[in-house]
Amino acid sequence: MLILVKIVDHEERRRDIIQVTAQIISKEGMSAATTRHIARMAQSSLGMLTHYFINKDEIVSGALHWCDERFISQLDTMYDDDFLSLDDFIPLFKSLFPLDEISDTEWRVRVNLLTYSLTHPELVKVRKEKIEFAYAESQRFVEKLQSSGEVRGDIDKV
Repeated sequence: MLILVKIVDHEERRRDIIQVTAQIISKEGMSAATTRHIARMAQSSLGMLTHYFINKDEIVSGALHWCDERFISQLDTMYDDDFLSLDDFIPLFKSLFPLDEISDTEWRVRVNLLTYSLTHPELVKVRKEKIEFAYAESQRFVEKLQSSGEVRGDIDKV
């Protein structure tokens, strides 16, 4: 008897579920992001969701991180350069606003989830981490501009 085993990349499957969740939140709002609806749209089952995630808040937290991944990747690429100019900031800044389909989806997810986190104590930590990250990156950006000579050194960091 031949038994076929389906090999699944668990991280890829988690990313797929998170991306489906982000699309639901973006198009239908937070109230539509029930675990049942997420499972159906991800062509999965509720049991399978619990295999990949502890609870809905973990999926929601993953969607919030998903909408920052592209921005963080741009930051990392930008910081790889020895010289950073104020002009380098423009595309990065534009990526934060809903100017194309991708950034619009990220924006909608971010706004929905940050609002949702205000009334869900389990997500307060995630919201706080996002604020701390933004503060640290702002500080890092100013320091990099100062070391490039683009911003005066006597200007206080954020």
